[in-house]
Amino acid sequence: MQDERLGTRLAVIGSSRSDLPQGPDTLRAVSNWAYRLVALLLALGGSAATSQAHAQTFQPIRRNDFNIDVFTGPTFASGRLVGMAGAYAPIATGIDGVAWNTSAYATRELWETSWFGWELSLGLVFPGAFSGDDLDNNGDSSIPYNSLIFLSGGLRFQFGDFGIGVLQRAQGFSVVVDGTVSDVSLNLTNLGIGHAFFDGQLVLGAGLRVATFDISQQTGATLVEFTGAGFETGVMLGLDGLPWRMGASVRTSVSSRITEGASVDLNSEGQRVVGSFILPNEVHLPWEVEFGFAYQFGSRPLNRRWINPHEVEAEERAALRRRQGARLSRVPLERRDEHFWQRERARRVGEEAMLQRRLNALQLTHEKEMRLLSREYVLLSADILLSGVSPNAIGLEAFLSQQRQGAGETVSPTLRIGAETEPWPNRLKLRLGSYLEPSRFDESGFRMHATFGLDVRLFDWTLFGMLDEFSVRVTASADIAPRYNDWGIAIGFWH
Repeated sequence: MQDERLGTRLAVIGSSRSDLPQGPDTLRAVSNWAYRLVALLLALGGSAATSQAHAQTFQPIRRNDFNIDVFTGPTFASGRLVGMAGAYAPIATGIDGVAWNTSAYATRELWETSWFGWELSLGLVFPGAFSGDDLDNNGDSSIPYNSLIFLSGGLRFQFGDFGIGVLQRAQGFSVVVDGTVSDVSLNLTNLGIGHAFFDGQLVLGAGLRVATFDISQQTGATLVEFTGAGFETGVMLGLDGLPWRMGASVRTSVSSRITEGASVDLNSEGQRVVGSFILPNEVHLPWEVEFGFAYQFGSRPLNRRWINPHEVEAEERAALRRRQGARLSRVPLERRDEHFWQRERARRVGEEAMLQRRLNALQLTHEKEMRLLSREYVLLSADILLSGVSPNAIGLEAFLSQQRQGAGETVSPTLRIGAETEPWPNRLKLRLGSYLEPSRFDESGFRMHATFGLDVRLFDWTLFGMLDEFSVRVTASADIAPRYNDWGIAIGFWH
């Protein structure tokens, strides 16, 4: 009975399917519908992006009585996130996903079957690689950016139902103001933990969002640095066997004040300055609330219960102890001499070895069933992000040009939709998406983005025989919008 129960528990991984039609014709129809929907959104984007790229004149900054609104409208992230237009709150997994939903610290993909796991992620994006930029979406692309780059790196560990990790994202560029070249960088650090409940069907996460904004000379010496931290939490719900998933996140605002000891001077009017920059009181990241819903068509499951190998081992050991106890109870006490215990100990050594072989076999069977799951699917994901008000603030570009262009005076909604499919099973994945980026400025309007992405499986490797065989993939992505574009490329593991 024990073997049958465990066998049934493992077999459910490969047997449960969606009740929806799963044939190739249905998948093609869903794929066409998904891509036509995204294409329609892109066509409508022409009317949504009403602002024009032109320089405007505002009152110059004279005093320190303002804040900087740090709002990143474009999607700076890994290739999969960019390809799906950032519609990632309901499907966030891996360390790259924690910036969208902190439940990603403990959320597991189908192939993550071991009790312990770790993940290292590195990313590189080149915003504005092909044309002038309007990063703030304020209608003005006259600010000359140089060496604009976005870097990310993260590390995550999983211990059964728990997960912990850290994600570092850095945006940097150089800019010329009044003939002075300065390097500007914004660093965001996400540090947190997550816990999965009900075999991974409900996952909660929480952590800190730390922001650092600094200006430095090209020699590398930091002139001024702002730093601060806020709290963030997230939840993901994906019920076993069902083709939908929901996710939500809440992030508090971060108000970053000048770090003590920074090199700040007073100008002739008694205002705090660094070089040619009149400094703000704070650098303000607005609060955020995000909610998303995802649905997957096709025979590949979206949600599966996670089988904890330690629980399987505990059940197997309990069954072994019961068998050993029953065997021992049949031997009278007077027959349990030294020779009996020698034979019993030797027998138990053999039973322990057999148990380890059985546990290994069960784990290998589980992993094989995961690899043999159907790869026919079309995943649709959508989410909405609400970004809060920044009091008495101007934008980053306005600060760099030292003009009082007000920003962040109202709550800003960002709408995203993305699709992913695998037209060439186990070889090629394609992604397409679109998102409506708000403007934090009265002088500009919404801007529609088109995003694309793909994964290509290249080859299998064992790292010169030092590791088990794994598959290497290349990921490429692009994000195109009026007055903005970026592209990225990465190497990673194919799953």
